[in-house]
Amino acid sequence: MSQTTLAEWLSAGKDRLRHGLSRSLLGAGLALFALLAALEGLAAIIAGGYGSLRAHWPPWLAGGVVGGLVILAAALALWWAVHIVRGTAQAGPPAPVARPAHELHGHGAHPAGLLGAAAAELIGENRIKARDLALMALVAGIALGVSPGLRRQVFGPGQRAKDG
Repeated sequence: MSQTTLAEWLSAGKDRLRHGLSRSLLGAGLALFALLAALEGLAAIIAGGYGSLRAHWPPWLAGGVVGGLVILAAALALWWAVHIVRGTAQAGPPAPVARPAHELHGHGAHPAGLLGAAAAELIGENRIKARDLALMALVAGIALGVSPGLRRQVFGPGQRAKDG
């Protein structure tokens, strides 16, 4: 990659990053404003409820009823949040469907297709995560890229001319 192309690529990347960051900060500011406005509206509703109840009940009873309702609403919101968080963590991915390698679609008797189907079956049975596979592939690629000796061991002696 030439210096000009690299400089253009880095400049475009910085511009995208700057644009994305400014949009994110604007969105965060608007979300903060909306949160503060909602809290102010909630405070007004609570004060209005207290004022309305105080006209007919003693102040201590009006405050107790409004405070109790606010605590009940907060407890329900907390219960809902815990339910959502625990529900997504417990659900997990669906269990893989066990099928023989030769029945997987489109692979026929092609050796690469059969190898891929067998690998997919093995990965599904052992519940290996795609994230772990990607990390292993990254580490293997870095190791092969850095070590000419390892490349020769893995790919054979014909690799020497390409090592440079």
